[in-house]
Amino acid sequence: MAKGFFQNFPTMMYDVEGNGQYRQVIDIFRRVSLRNNLKDYIQVYNMQNIDGTQKPERLAEQVHGDPHRNWIVMMMNDVENPFVDWYMSESEFWNFMETKYPNKALTVLDTLPSTSIYLAGEGLVGRPTVKVVSFNATLRTLVYSGDDIPTGVSIIGETSHANGTSDTIFTSEMYALHHKDSDGVVVSNWDYEYELNEAKSQVSVLSNNYTTRVEDEFIKKIK
Repeated sequence: MAKGFFQNFPTMMYDVEGNGQYRQVIDIFRRVSLRNNLKDYIQVYNMQNIDGTQKPERLAEQVHGDPHRNWIVMMMNDVENPFVDWYMSESEFWNFMETKYPNKALTVLDTLPSTSIYLAGEGLVGRPTVKVVSFNATLRTLVYSGDDIPTGVSIIGETSHANGTSDTIFTSEMYALHHKDSDGVVVSNWDYEYELNEAKSQVSVLSNNYTTRVEDEFIKKIK
């Protein structure tokens, strides 16, 4: 496995450009499972804290002596997409939040009638640039795009005809309400995602006594 993760993958014929010309390529869609849970299969592993600079390749080189064993690191930590499933540095986390929560948000005082909800994609009366992105009826949170909406003004849906008053204004959707915890405390999108990211700072690292064994089983299953 030292030459790279994909060297043991089977190949397939694939029309890369969609022009009827097929060529042999690595079958990157092949998925295998060594065990339902690798950490149950191999009980000897350590927990290690990482920072934002320690990506799977770097950690694999530090622990296993080979950056190409990054797939073992990722498998041990249930990582499919290292860009979002792996611990992010401060700058990476900020960019992630700006991408995932790009809109604006506010809370709405009780709408009339009380059963009304704002519909995704509808406009707001008197606000031609604004479009509703989503509305959480439980948290009374409206996510929208377009010009800023000040507090204390009427919010009327063009299609739903829901009618409420803007209350708390958030400078960005990333600071808006996400959910209430078991104690009834409101958790923001920022705090929710931050806690998820912080939990990823402690990773499971396979004992080097088992790396060859895991690699051998992988090769058998991938072919």
